[in-house]
Amino acid sequence: SAPLTSTVDVVGAPTVRIRAASPTGEAVLFVKLYDLDPQNGPSLPDGLVAPVHLTGLPTSIDQARPVSVTLPAIVHEFQAGHRVQLSIASADQAYLTPAAPVVYTVGLGDPTVVSWGGILSNVLTQGGALAYWWWLLPPGLSITFLSLGFYLLGRGFDEIINPRLRRR
Repeated sequence: SAPLTSTVDVVGAPTVRIRAASPTGEAVLFVKLYDLDPQNGPSLPDGLVAPVHLTGLPTSIDQARPVSVTLPAIVHEFQAGHRVQLSIASADQAYLTPAAPVVYTVGLGDPTVVSWGGILSNVLTQGGALAYWWWLLPPGLSITFLSLGFYLLGRGFDEIINPRLRRR
């Protein structure tokens, strides 16, 4: 990524869409999300790696379909000025290497598909949330009202079920 203009918190399991091709029809890939600090270099948050075994792959990347890969869940703060790097490798030090060398071709997702990640990236890189408030306000209000509804529903059930809260 470009250097981050502000701190970004990543909480949960990031998902990326990739396309892959292999002459054998299958591939074992290792997907990692690095925090690139300009002074101290790259770091792998919590050492998390997503090993992925893909089967039924075409031999040409042009024929490959996007596949969703979910990385391990993390809680990490990417500082302003740092970069975010997605790494897709065919080997990893913590795992057994392939018995024979193989060449894989990998590409990132389908750029024509609209995704939340793409929308948020566009909002952050093209003027911020204030310029595109309609992307954030409706989902934010929906989540707020849904959470409030569940809270009130839970309180209502608590008054019915819990004998100490019943009104006499």
